[in-house]
Amino acid sequence: AGTTPMGVGILRIVVGAAALLLAMPLLGSSPRRLLALWRTPAMLVTALTASAYQLCFFAGVNVAGVALGTLVAVGSGPLFAGVVGWVVLGHRPTRGWLVATTVCVAGLVLLSAPDLAGGGSAVGLLLALGAGLCIAGYNVAAKLQLDRGVSALEVPAGSFALGGLL
Repeated sequence: AGTTPMGVGILRIVVGAAALLLAMPLLGSSPRRLLALWRTPAMLVTALTASAYQLCFFAGVNVAGVALGTLVAVGSGPLFAGVVGWVVLGHRPTRGWLVATTVCVAGLVLLSAPDLAGGGSAVGLLLALGAGLCIAGYNVAAKLQLDRGVSALEVPAGSFALGGLL
């Protein structure tokens, strides 16, 4: 009960990393491979964004409230992923993505406006948006790694382990 949002975020990423590292040998992978992956720019990005997500999300929820913080963090992730994917990978958004994103943004504004008008925190909102941006950055950098042959187990294991250290 007495912990901080940072404490919760750190504990969550460290426990997740430990579970994945323990699972690696059971699933035919070696944690030793992660040392080489940690030197790649894409793994550094996934580690930084995984770590920053924890801090932004839990601080945003703490400041803005559970409903608004979660709604904005989760709802903004796909929007940011489309933009980051376009900028980094050159994946141009489709018309369907634009329509869905417009509906999503309108819904986020309608659902969060009463909380903000009722004294909700702009700082909490910005932290939640930061969490959405972090998860988008993580997903795009993870896709780069998966496309280069890094296993679907090594990406989060390496990201969470290094992110937990950070």
